[in-house]
Amino acid sequence: MGTALTIGKFDGFHRGHRLLLQEISDYSAKTGAETVCYKLEFGGDGILSHDEEEKVISSYGINELRRVEFSPEYAAVLAEDFVRDIIHGELNAEYVVVGSDFRFGRGRAGDVKMLEELSSKYGFKVKAFDKLVADGEVISSTRIRRLLEEGRIDEAAGLLGVNYSLTGTVENGKKLGRNLGYPTVNLPFPENKILPRLGVYSSITVIGDSTHNSITNVGRRPSVDDGDKVNIETFIYDFSDDIYGREVSVELTHFLRDERKFDSLDKLKEQIAIDIENANRYQ
Repeated sequence: MGTALTIGKFDGFHRGHRLLLQEISDYSAKTGAETVCYKLEFGGDGILSHDEEEKVISSYGINELRRVEFSPEYAAVLAEDFVRDIIHGELNAEYVVVGSDFRFGRGRAGDVKMLEELSSKYGFKVKAFDKLVADGEVISSTRIRRLLEEGRIDEAAGLLGVNYSLTGTVENGKKLGRNLGYPTVNLPFPENKILPRLGVYSSITVIGDSTHNSITNVGRRPSVDDGDKVNIETFIYDFSDDIYGREVSVELTHFLRDERKFDSLDKLKEQIAIDIENANRYQ
């Protein structure tokens, strides 16, 4: 039996990408075919970290996420050679699902029409999905990146299909928040992931099977550190459990304000109280 295969950049696994994942998952449920997501990688940080991408793949029951570097050698492969050697030979595809703008092969010479023409020769079926549109504009990774950079986190969530989240293992912090009356959960910023706009957000914190309203600062803590390292500090309302060493996901739901330096810790404490009051409007 062959595989059900989808191919693309899949930066962020947004709503359009998830249609492709769902399609090969549904096909597998009907036929028993193994499923493969063939992800082309162009270097640099993604909308999701690698761990987050793996979790998306797992949630759709996909058997394999295959990461492929878009190297000069890869770019030089002729279009039909790509179909013969990779889609047919290496991946043994019987069902190939792509976006309608899918291009492949040297100089992007291959398109969906060519893929369909070659499918009978190499023994697989093809399904192409049109781009999804939201608010009159195509859903794309470029659009989502722009929204994240601008702090328009709720709009980005609408295109991703899920809240934008930051996941990591809880670390020991400096306990400054505890001294201010707002003990925080501290996470390192995930590797392989682009930075959203730095600042303070309303948030939802997921710990195991439980969810908690919270407020989160993503930034360099200028009132405390003046350093370059980006940290994630989350104050969870009415929560005092010891969760050091546990994995936590913080879903950002609305941008509240930019990060700024305060003249004193008392001023910072006053602002945190205001931030919590503002965050309550979005929770």
